[in-house]
Amino acid sequence: MDTLDAMKTFVKVAEAGAFAEAARRLDLAPPQVTRAVKALEARIGTRLFHRTTRRIKLTDAGERYLLTAARALSDLEEMEAVLRGESSGDVSGTLRLTMPVALGTRYIVPLLAEFRARHPRLRLDLDFCDHAVDPVSRGFDAALRVSSSLPDSSLGVRRVAASAAVIAASPGYLARHGTPATVECLRDHQVLEVPTDRRPAGALRVVKGDAEATEVIRANSAEALKGFAVAGMGLIRSPAFVLADELADGRLVRILADVPLGEYAVSVVFPNRTLMPLRLRRLIDHLAAGLATLSPGRHGAEARVLAA
Repeated sequence: MDTLDAMKTFVKVAEAGAFAEAARRLDLAPPQVTRAVKALEARIGTRLFHRTTRRIKLTDAGERYLLTAARALSDLEEMEAVLRGESSGDVSGTLRLTMPVALGTRYIVPLLAEFRARHPRLRLDLDFCDHAVDPVSRGFDAALRVSSSLPDSSLGVRRVAASAAVIAASPGYLARHGTPATVECLRDHQVLEVPTDRRPAGALRVVKGDAEATEVIRANSAEALKGFAVAGMGLIRSPAFVLADELADGRLVRILADVPLGEYAVSVVFPNRTLMPLRLRRLIDHLAAGLATLSPGRHGAEARVLAA
């Protein structure tokens, strides 16, 4: 294995946090990965990892070398992309992405279909789940997240859209329990919160007076919690895009429409900004343009919800 391949292997080990996992992602035998890193260490003349029987950790030299290697590999990929003509046209390779179910199926999949049609040599490997996934430990190129604020982490982050927070309930629930006129009135109602990056598992909660919330139902799926709201089991606080269909057809009714309830950021997080491949950069630009309809004041499903 030459020095360039050894550098790529080292970066993959640093991202994966384990030699065996890096070997799996690279489709190499574990001894090959170990030999490549040892050869790189011998060439540099210093250890890049602290190794124990259970885990590895970058040394100080390894941390510095990772930044340099990542930048060098990124620059090389950019140069190769220009030479292949990708800077003005097609991109290729594989993008592994993870995203929330509601956002992914309703908005991201159509945008990915458009992007894939423009770049037929691109391969997509997609994961749909409603809890925050660490793209580094899971080997994803990027993760889409919905949260009340941008993630606080060492990951690279680009905010691509925002969705207004709305509160809604089924007509049957409002007929039985009344319609809250103020935010304070929410304390007398069952409240269902859609899971986000900040609240990984939603909980149907009963809040009375100053008492803490009592969990009635827990779920890690926005779609499941929305189903409980449609069934009349409580109010739901959610990004507007999650409830667009139900609000449009009357299965849910928006309440407190004149009260500012904040917004949810839609962000793309990725392992290392200097390592971002051109295909991912292009995709993020495409998503930012396509998700403009999620932002208040724009046209689209959410704009119809906010105007209702």
